[in-house]
Amino acid sequence: MLKNSSPNIPKTYIQLHTTKPVSIPRSLNQLNAKIALESILSTKEKEAMKKPSAQKFAELLDSLISYTEVHSLMGFYPVARRPGPKAVFLADLSDPMTLWDYFIHGFIDTIYLEGTNLHCINEFPFAVQTIIRNYKIQFAK
Repeated sequence: MLKNSSPNIPKTYIQLHTTKPVSIPRSLNQLNAKIALESILSTKEKEAMKKPSAQKFAELLDSLISYTEVHSLMGFYPVARRPGPKAVFLADLSDPMTLWDYFIHGFIDTIYLEGTNLHCINEFPFAVQTIIRNYKIQFAK
């Protein structure tokens, strides 16, 4: 009688050769489009990034305590306050997501807004955006 025996093929060989084939873009435009599509975050990923966390809090606090030249390029500088360090943002030089991160973790002391372009607050909730716009119209003339 013949026994059912598997061929003597290593498992790694089977794993390597049973994966689906890799698609290679035919042009640079296809490659750029693929990279662009992969870099777009889903709504869940965006919302997860916007939530405060202990790890992010520690990173932001460290950036205020050990302020370097790299941080100055992010459009803020630290100020010493009684409960702890805070950040003063120059909105035109700041990334909206960076501004939101410092805001949600409680590290913003002042935001300097110049002109009518308020792109820097587009990550904020709509109600907060409305308050900032109304304040700018009423008082910061």
